[in-house]
Amino acid sequence: MSEQRPTVSVRYYLNLEESQDGFALVTFGKKTFSRFLTPVISIAIIGWGIYLGFSDVGRYYVALGAFFLIMQGLMRYWLLPMLFKRQFIRYQFGKSEQGIDLYQDHFELYATGKKQTAQYAEVQSFA
Repeated sequence: MSEQRPTVSVRYYLNLEESQDGFALVTFGKKTFSRFLTPVISIAIIGWGIYLGFSDVGRYYVALGAFFLIMQGLMRYWLLPMLFKRQFIRYQFGKSEQGIDLYQDHFELYATGKKQTAQYAEVQSFA
């Protein structure tokens, strides 16, 4: 019995920018609401501190909220992208292959080193 060859075989390798975009989506969320939830909470802490007043405990809330806001900015826009770029360049971490092989009666999907096989009859909708 001869080995079956795919009718169509397509492969795509993600570059650094595409991998960083995917990493940002996984880390910070896809929706705008989830991306900006923690900064809004930090701003709310600052607002609560201003409401309480600077003469009493409010100044500590303002400082805490400002600290959280600064740390989130550093993590999101400097530290995590720098670490991801270093890992990508040095260890090829995040450099992933995506692909599909189409056979007569089934297809195989490739992503991040894993292979999934499914029969066409099992698929309810292609859209």
